[in-house]
Amino acid sequence: MELPKRFGPYAITGPLGKGGMGQVYFATDERTGEKVALKSLSPHLAEADGFRERFEAEIESLKTLRHAGIVRLLGYGEDEGVLYYAMELVDGYSLDQELKAGRRFTWREVAQIGAQVCRALKHAHDHGIVHRDIKPANILQDKQERVKLADFGIARLFSNSPLTTAGGILGTADYMSPEQAAGQPVSDRTDQYSLGCVLYTLLAGRQPFKANSLPEMLQLQRFAEPEPISRYAPTAPRQLESAIAQMMRKNAADRFPNTLVLAKHLEAMDRALSRPAQDDFQVRSEPLSKSTLALPDSLAGSVTRASGADTPGYSQAPISLSEPAEAAERRTHFTAVGEEGWRDPDEEPWSWPAVVIKSLLALVLLAAVWLAGQWALRPPSADSLFASIEGAVVSRGDDGLSDSANRIDRFLVLYPTDPRADAVRELADQLELNRLEKRLSVEFRLGSGGGGESPERALYFEAMQLAQTDPDLAITRLDLLRDMLSGGPPEGAEPSAADLRAKFRVLAQRQQERLRTEVSEFRAAQRRLIVERLGVAQQVAAERPVVARNIAVGVIGLYQQQPWAADLVDEAKTIVDRLPDPEQPDPDQTGPDQTGPAQASKAEASAQPPQPADPAAETDPPQASKP
Repeated sequence: MELPKRFGPYAITGPLGKGGMGQVYFATDERTGEKVALKSLSPHLAEADGFRERFEAEIESLKTLRHAGIVRLLGYGEDEGVLYYAMELVDGYSLDQELKAGRRFTWREVAQIGAQVCRALKHAHDHGIVHRDIKPANILQDKQERVKLADFGIARLFSNSPLTTAGGILGTADYMSPEQAAGQPVSDRTDQYSLGCVLYTLLAGRQPFKANSLPEMLQLQRFAEPEPISRYAPTAPRQLESAIAQMMRKNAADRFPNTLVLAKHLEAMDRALSRPAQDDFQVRSEPLSKSTLALPDSLAGSVTRASGADTPGYSQAPISLSEPAEAAERRTHFTAVGEEGWRDPDEEPWSWPAVVIKSLLALVLLAAVWLAGQWALRPPSADSLFASIEGAVVSRGDDGLSDSANRIDRFLVLYPTDPRADAVRELADQLELNRLEKRLSVEFRLGSGGGGESPERALYFEAMQLAQTDPDLAITRLDLLRDMLSGGPPEGAEPSAADLRAKFRVLAQRQQERLRTEVSEFRAAQRRLIVERLGVAQQVAAERPVVARNIAVGVIGLYQQQPWAADLVDEAKTIVDRLPDPEQPDPDQTGPDQTGPAQASKAEASAQPPQPADPAAETDPPQASKP
């Protein structure tokens, strides 16, 4: 299949991978020259109901993740109907690739990987984001074996998609938590279970459970216990086996309180059980031959481990160090025929002043180039940065604030002590709140906001649901939520939990103010309608009392239970009391032959010749029910 040429500013340079939901490419950002991993989603996904909104919500979530252990989002967009996003390109391998290459991890490597993943997850959990799809393919290691987590939000992005196939789920189901398998709400401890399955796999060289079908695997994840790790990794410490077992408890409440506690537990265990490291070489009894000394293949560009001789996929090759005797001569000199002792007679004689002048000119040129580079690369001033941020926010409101995210971050990094830094920090907080509010709004519209991740979230969604049927009660509930979350955190509370509660308190206030405005505008419009109709009733009361009475009765029936309309309901009742019960039908409701004035006398009516019976005239006019 022919490769696409580009997506937005990214030029495609080659294929990187393929999945059921789209393609992954090597790409280059033509603006900066940066190499990226670009993921394009299959075009038919964009047509699925709600998919675009989920994509937008997940992108908003990913924007908040800035951690060395999480693959960075670099850009996203749509190109001729194809959604795509660019991520940091990690120069390394996934744990899945390492396992397939036959690598067996030591218990110390497993503990260190687990601790790094836990710290990255804690950052995501502090921002209200659960990964939901921890597996070896989503854990990358660079050449320095630093861990990076990939594909945040992908599981939730496709969770409601009818296009997800059973085959696509089965690979993930190998590491799926019991609550996910049962279709229950997830929490940050969901990621603990999946990570426990990954660490088990790294140590044992096999997954915790084996199944022949998706339903069977889901059943095992919910109810079965894996075989002891010691059966497959007898050298693994009992403490590590116990930690993994706690991570894989079926009841989420029995797992570690959070991933930071788990990370510290793994790091403390690693330090406590550490021994002096053994050298990566062995002393040989026979002398090494100069001609058979082995050097790693990394000199030729391949990947090599210290223990490469025993690891599938890694090797060492002997390189001969012996030299021919004449090699020294070839390295030391070479003279072309006719060159020795010859000089152009027109060549100016060599002199020190000329060399000095040329050297000075070269230095001046280099200095000029350096100064020009420094000028081009100099950071923008605090005044220009602040002016651009302020202008965008003033002219375009929240849209301008969103577009100024990078400038806000840069200002706070470059000028943290500037007198305007506090104002910029407030904008940064407001931007983060806007992103959270937008994500919650999308989740609520899609019906995925069950509130399972925190009690504050559940109460917030409950109020949003009430707003659709009883806005007054919703306003009251939001006011109570604000009161409950006031007063700051208790002593010893985690900063992340306190920050999340503060955010929901502000969001509750925003939603409350928005509802009050909407309710006020709605009631003002309703009052205008009532006043208009009562004015009509008073105008036609003399000539068309039935119409006037019906208008007043309608107002009473529709609004008598609304306190804000009590004065207008009283006015309607007064109109009804002043009108006598009609004895004759309203002229508008009679036939065309009964169009005489309402004041016609009985004598005039009796003087007319007999008229044919008109059913419309003999029918009693409709009577409005009295309140």
